[in-house]
Amino acid sequence: MATAARVVCQPRKLLIFGIFLILPLAFGMLLSLAFVDTTGLPTSTMDSDSVDSIVGFRNGATLLAPSGTVARDIADWLNAGRPGSRIFVVGGNRFDGKSDRLTLESKERLERLAVMLKANDDVRVTVIAPGDSEASRARKVVKALIADGIGASRLAIETGSTADRVEAGLSILLSRPATGAA
Repeated sequence: MATAARVVCQPRKLLIFGIFLILPLAFGMLLSLAFVDTTGLPTSTMDSDSVDSIVGFRNGATLLAPSGTVARDIADWLNAGRPGSRIFVVGGNRFDGKSDRLTLESKERLERLAVMLKANDDVRVTVIAPGDSEASRARKVVKALIADGIGASRLAIETGSTADRVEAGLSILLSRPATGAA
């Protein structure tokens, strides 16, 4: 009879040992991993700045666009829904060297822009190429947006622009017509 009692007590001891020692250690290790970013990618934790960076669009799409970024400026302008035009300078490493090949960074930025444009199908995009030599780069930007699902009829290229539009191939002019206009 004493032996049977010992067998019944051992699982309880293991359970208590696990609850008070192993589970807190495991939880602590998982928690510490959530705060260590070794990949350069966003972590799974959301601080108040991250929550404020989430932007929603009328089609239900959401993006992470922190305040002070071009993406946030574009998102805010689009979500305001007012007619008019605005130029946005999309910075970063736009092309591989002097070629017209988009960098991975540019492709990712254009994918995010496409998400925003899909939610605002009344907005037209003009890719600004400050000179004829930049036209092939501007065409690559337009092709990338078409590949991301933006209709070609919404896209245009402007070359030989004025000096204040100098970001080669990745300055964009977004235009929204007045309500009822085509």
